[in-house]
Amino acid sequence: MRILVTGARGQLGREIVQCLRSNGLEVIPYSHSMLLSDLDWPSITTIVNCAAVIPSENVTNSEYLDGNIVFLQRLLKYSKNKVFIHFSTFSELY
Repeated sequence: MRILVTGARGQLGREIVQCLRSNGLEVIPYSHSMLLSDLDWPSITTIVNCAAVIPSENVTNSEYLDGNIVFLQRLLKYSKNKVFIHFSTFSELY
């Protein structure tokens, strides 16, 4: 089982990567500096999506939409026949 964790550089993603690895699972940490198309999708069985852009004064509407909506749309294209788990920092903040 290979698990892709998006948002792996954020607090939630880092903790999930650490937890999965401590339980002996193979994890691919993904951050926004990578390209989805570069991943070995046939080997990935599970996607844990923790990627998000948190709204703040420093975040534009475009950055918010790209990080939360557009990224998720792109990610879903690769998720066919995979387990997809979506975590949201928003549930913790609000």
